[in-house]
Amino acid sequence: MTMRRTSIPVEILRKRLETFQERLRAQNIDAVMIRTLSTFTYFTGTKWLRPALLVPAQGDPILFVARGEEEELIKRTWMDNIVTFRDAAELMAKVSGIIRGSKYRVVGLEYGIEMDAYILFYEMFKALNPGIKVVDISNIVAEMRMIKDKYEIDAIKKLAR
Repeated sequence: MTMRRTSIPVEILRKRLETFQERLRAQNIDAVMIRTLSTFTYFTGTKWLRPALLVPAQGDPILFVARGEEEELIKRTWMDNIVTFRDAAELMAKVSGIIRGSKYRVVGLEYGIEMDAYILFYEMFKALNPGIKVVDISNIVAEMRMIKDKYEIDAIKKLAR
């Protein structure tokens, strides 16, 4: 068994994911592709150089990681469903294949101003998936992150001391 090093308790991360998935279902969003570092960290419990996380409205999320980095990522997060890729083209092909294979019709992306918002990914995704409606999920993430859970409040208090 691999020892996990996430600093945020797994039950907190699972609850965040469950709440997010409930909100996706309420807005008829089939899945979300997360590429921003802050949101990736919020759900996985780790910072990662090339964040790529597919969160379906139901079921387990899928982490995408560059081949050769999967062992380290597994150590750092609570998620186990990992798909590797060699380069950006293979990442796009795998993400698109999973989305089409799952018959998702509405997929969310963050239209943020964060430095790592990956506008190129957005444009390539739209070109490769013309039958998929792409929606902005920034408001869902922002609303969730505004309300702090007990773990976050305690961490803020600890840092303030």
